[in-house]
Amino acid sequence: MFGECCPFVVPKVLMRASYVTASGSNIKQILLADNVAQTILFNQVTVVDPALSIDLVTGEVTALKDFSGMASLAATALREQTGAGEVEWGVFIEGYDAVNGWQAFPGSLRPVTMSSQTTNEKRTIDYTLAVEILAGTKFRWRHYTSDASRQVSIVSFAAANGLPSSAGAIMSFWGVKP
Repeated sequence: MFGECCPFVVPKVLMRASYVTASGSNIKQILLADNVAQTILFNQVTVVDPALSIDLVTGEVTALKDFSGMASLAATALREQTGAGEVEWGVFIEGYDAVNGWQAFPGSLRPVTMSSQTTNEKRTIDYTLAVEILAGTKFRWRHYTSDASRQVSIVSFAAANGLPSSAGAIMSFWGVKP
């Protein structure tokens, strides 16, 4: 029978961090310049594991032990202003190398096109990838826009009308435990 020779593996969330408003107001990570990436920040850690740590001030994730599994980011972008032409918002990953500093991982960019005619347009990205990280390695999630004048940001909406607040960004790491 299936599974008799080998134990089933069980996925386990090793870390979960999010960007959530704790007040009655929306909070945003507004992109300030065209095509200049900013680090996505998190303000709440709900699941912790000794294999990974996150610096909530810098957004940097550090592997404290070798890690092999899945990393995911779900984020909601808001473009508040309309105007001529489309706007691009995108997410990518940077890793830290002691020799070269922060370097973008080739192939990690996930761009999203936002229309030009909708005020307060929201777009969500759900990005999952397999990762293998050695102990001591650092990385961070970055985002950018092609037109900062449109007020593009990651946003966490406040609770309203009996609905809970939203998470502007959620980062999770999944490992496999036999």
